[in-house]
Amino acid sequence: MRIRRELELYLAKALKAMVEAKHEAAKEKAKAKLEKVAAVSLTSDMWTSINMDAYLAVTCHFVDERTRLSSVLLGVQVFPQSHTAENIARVKASLMEEWGITNKVTCMVTDGAPNMVACGRELKLRHHICIAHTLNLIVKKALEQSPVLSGIRAKARKLVGFFRSSTTAKMITCDEFNIVGGCLSLLSPFYYATAELSAEETVSASKVVPLMKMLEQNLQEEMAKPAPAVALEMGDQLIRQLREKLYTLQSMSIMSLATLLDPRFKVIGFFSPNKATEAVKRLTSECAAIVRQQQRGEEIPQASTSHDVTGGSKLWHHLDTSVMEARRCQNVTADATVEVQRYLSEPNLGRLENPLESKWYSLSHLLINPIGIFLLLFDKLDPKLEQSEMD
Repeated sequence: MRIRRELELYLAKALKAMVEAKHEAAKEKAKAKLEKVAAVSLTSDMWTSINMDAYLAVTCHFVDERTRLSSVLLGVQVFPQSHTAENIARVKASLMEEWGITNKVTCMVTDGAPNMVACGRELKLRHHICIAHTLNLIVKKALEQSPVLSGIRAKARKLVGFFRSSTTAKMITCDEFNIVGGCLSLLSPFYYATAELSAEETVSASKVVPLMKMLEQNLQEEMAKPAPAVALEMGDQLIRQLREKLYTLQSMSIMSLATLLDPRFKVIGFFSPNKATEAVKRLTSECAAIVRQQQRGEEIPQASTSHDVTGGSKLWHHLDTSVMEARRCQNVTADATVEVQRYLSEPNLGRLENPLESKWYSLSHLLINPIGIFLLLFDKLDPKLEQSEMD
């Protein structure tokens, strides 16, 4: 009996050592991947277990050298301290330092909890609220605006609570049942949108604006059908909140450029043509800045001096100088406009295709390489500006 016990202890220790070795090997492999990337984004969440222990999880997302979207779980840590922004920021900063990505984080995505938003400010990182949480809040606010729906929901909760123990529980009436059915028809697109975003295996930021646009159009189509007045009132609330959020998202530089630079959507993904035009202008401006930077790094061949041409005479000096200046100051805006229009004129990819496999992402020599542009944008844009756009 004692031998068996000792064997069990030995096997447990051996198994623990094997698991730890595997973990360290996987961690080193993941660190090697992160060393090769220039920019990453973070997602994080907190939850409480059934034992009332709080946990904080942080995941890192990036595009690898093969232009594939990859993710690494940086850690899931027990969080016994108070859930203040300072404490959360301290743990996240420690994880970023441990994984060597402190200067590579370009964006952090969390829910809209005040402590999470404040954590982004504490870390001086660009912060975006998870769109799935945003959709959930839109639906929640729309439901709360209707006293009739609040009463039906309260009755349904009581009915479920007493279903097995009471034969006198007040049942939902036929009219209320019809109201619920009408509301579910309007809410079903939100369910599918949330499920699609949560299961997304490729880039998702560029899909947000087109998705909100499709939600609004789906709601308009559903509300054109016969439905109870209460359901239609809820639909009006949903549309109003969607439009407010959609306007905010389209006004954000990163979100609008993400939509424009996705070969599946481009300008078609925008709800507002004016916002699409603004995004094209912004992209052209960024491309022009890249061209200027490239020109500064290249040596422009010097024109023949007036001395060489005229044998020492200064007759052509001013003209030759003007030509040299013109060669240095090429019309980079025109060049950038040509490249942007060339990108926009290409046929859109199918919605189910992977945009990272598009030639615009794989041909690094092209001026309008979306990944390269975004790396530059993330480095240059002010996180405070992006946060103010979100607010």
